[in-house]
Amino acid sequence: MDYLFSENISAHLLLWVAVSVAAVQIAFMAWVSIAFRRPSAAPPVSVVHTSISVIICARNEEFNLKKHLPLLLTQEYAGEWELIVVNDASSDGTAALLSEFQKTSSHLRVVTVEEKESPGKKGALAAGIRAASFDWLLFTDADCRPAGNNWLSGMAAYMTTTQSTRLVLGYGPLETTKGWLRQWPRWEAIHTAMMYVSFARAGMPYMGVGRNMAIHRSQYEAAGGFSSHEHLASGDDDLLVNAVATRYNTVVCLDPETFMYSAGKTTFRNWLRQKRRHLSTGAHYRRIHQVLLTLLAGTHVMHYLAIILLLFIAPVAGLALWAVRAGACMISFRYVLGVLKAGDLYPCLLLYDALTTVYYGVFAVWEAVRGWWIQEKSRDIW
Repeated sequence: MDYLFSENISAHLLLWVAVSVAAVQIAFMAWVSIAFRRPSAAPPVSVVHTSISVIICARNEEFNLKKHLPLLLTQEYAGEWELIVVNDASSDGTAALLSEFQKTSSHLRVVTVEEKESPGKKGALAAGIRAASFDWLLFTDADCRPAGNNWLSGMAAYMTTTQSTRLVLGYGPLETTKGWLRQWPRWEAIHTAMMYVSFARAGMPYMGVGRNMAIHRSQYEAAGGFSSHEHLASGDDDLLVNAVATRYNTVVCLDPETFMYSAGKTTFRNWLRQKRRHLSTGAHYRRIHQVLLTLLAGTHVMHYLAIILLLFIAPVAGLALWAVRAGACMISFRYVLGVLKAGDLYPCLLLYDALTTVYYGVFAVWEAVRGWWIQEKSRDIW
């Protein structure tokens, strides 16, 4: 009798937990859908042609630069602008290629870093920023291609949305590939965009992506450049935004003409290495952002775990609860995928949602713990 009573209590407790986490997840999905329907701010009717320095860091990027520099150098923009490519101690033909491009383009400037002194590209970015002629700094990567010739003018339009605008968060989707499993990195990039766009439009910007992001020099200097996290290989984009972004100085640009496409990593090992570097920066976010992001990731994992357990105890309730959340997911994210020009992923949405649970529950947790441990050990040393 006591056993049956205990089992009944456990079932009710599990059901209560399952309903609670599902409610949090459904509320989040609705929030994302509303955020994507509500533009942060429209570009001014009379566009001010802001002077802009576009900055790219390139380390052994001869192949990508040969493909993408012509697309960047032929941008249609009436204002003053320059394209600074920082040759970050390359050992391939990058230097010779840039020299050839300089002969035919007045917009191109080259900064050379002879020897790397820090991990990642922060040292090269800092060199590019020091050399920049203008205060608005627009970042992208050597392996990225703009959606068209209006990328620069489109991003520039949002720089003067309000007098207080100092950050413009653009979108950098990955190129479409064949096969549902090979599309996973693309979905992960979309999910990241869902998060940072929603938070920014709710007045809590916490990150941006370095392949399509603009910042005013005054904010870079206010953050002390990269000095607070120069020992980390990553974080040149999200930690910079996290340090200075507010609801008043940040806008989001989701104009399809301003999308900056990237091929992404070609192997799982390279993708894994990239994700490990990016996840390691999460421990350095503001505490409120860490709490909210952990809550969302945790409830995502808990939902699937609770459903699996309910299938053994109360299968009807478990299936019903899963169906309710799945329906909310399909309804809420359909519009979002359309905005991000990723409607082809919609048929596999629930599969990718389930895989996100594995990503959060195993990989992200492991890296978060690992990052915390490394951070604590470094404190002990110092």
